[in-house]
Amino acid sequence: LQNEQHNIDDLIHLGKLCFFKGYNFESYECFKIAEILEPNNYELRFYFALNMLAFNDTKGCIENLEKAIKIEPNKKDAYLALGRLYIDLMKRYNDSIYYHNKYINIDQNCPIAYFNLGLCYYCLRDDDKAIDFFIKCLSLDSERITPYFENLIILLRKKKRYQECIDLLKAELLKRPLMEAEILRDIGLVFKEMGDFENSLQYLHDAYEKRPDIYIFMYDFVNLSLEMGRLDNSILALVDKIKEKQRSSDIRKLLR
Repeated sequence: LQNEQHNIDDLIHLGKLCFFKGYNFESYECFKIAEILEPNNYELRFYFALNMLAFNDTKGCIENLEKAIKIEPNKKDAYLALGRLYIDLMKRYNDSIYYHNKYINIDQNCPIAYFNLGLCYYCLRDDDKAIDFFIKCLSLDSERITPYFENLIILLRKKKRYQECIDLLKAELLKRPLMEAEILRDIGLVFKEMGDFENSLQYLHDAYEKRPDIYIFMYDFVNLSLEMGRLDNSILALVDKIKEKQRSSDIRKLLR
């Protein structure tokens, strides 16, 4: 920085390196000098925006991202960053949708963009569009890099799109073996909401068999068994276990 013969590429590279290392003030100095030398540089504007966000300078961040878009309207990263910023910091969901759609016009294969769109529509209470974008995200995101799946299941249950919900959960059984008991329980609860109590009981039983140490799995299985009038000795033994935990008010009502 003390060398008066600054090279724009070196300045941007150094600014990025400082930024990623957490040296935000040093990063700012690099970008500020680079801005004087070459203000219409996309990479400079994009990373200067991120640097300003580290100082909670939302206005400066937005201005630099907008400048980056004007410089290189066919580059996608600034659209995604600006769209996400409008979600997280400003709750301006329609503006976020606009920029995410701009991003998708360039790249149709980014699961994060579809997740963010689903999140926008979810916040705008347009559940059907939110579901569509979460499903699109699911089709692209085999590595589960976003937390969309739980949101999607909640929305499908809310909209009573039960079969889609069950199909997705069954597919998850193959992908997440460590979560098998939890997913079996979720499937059982969806069948219960559908009024299919036989299937519900089977899945809740299977979830309990996988993890008998978890109270809620035992409770769900016993609760539905009693609702269905299944009062064999094994169920009554589990009722006694629940009573021991002093959390049996619902069970006592069913027994009466």
